[in-house]
Amino acid sequence: MRVSRNFSKEYTELDTLIRIDGYYYKEDSIRFAYEDSAGLKITSLIFFENGEFKRYGYSKTHEELQNIIVSRLEEKNGSYSIQGDTIKTKWVLRYGLFAYRIYESYFIIENDTTLRQIWYSCDYAGDKTETKTNEIYHFYEYKFDIKE
Repeated sequence: MRVSRNFSKEYTELDTLIRIDGYYYKEDSIRFAYEDSAGLKITSLIFFENGEFKRYGYSKTHEELQNIIVSRLEEKNGSYSIQGDTIKTKWVLRYGLFAYRIYESYFIIENDTTLRQIWYSCDYAGDKTETKTNEIYHFYEYKFDIKE
């Protein structure tokens, strides 16, 4: 089952508030257990005009991230809504055959190229965690060949 088939897919006017002709990214300097040393990790967010949303995990470079995005662009795994200056996102990631985690994040629109994540939540098998955050996502212009 495709998660995105339940999205409303209606025009949201988000493109009048922020740029959506690329992606928003956050850089972290973190270390994964399987790596020998710490390094730069990039997380990205893509917003579509019709309320669909895609979040991509960690990549080492923008080039690597763009290759991942292009290869999986049609797999939208979330949706968003707009309330004033806040974008509320919700997405699902599959962990196993019948296991899913449901994530939510709230982003304040700082300007048309900067988002500030202020809240994050994960619901896993009924065990929900919530965290206040203060993470900045910057816009990176990149033209995707989107097939609707």
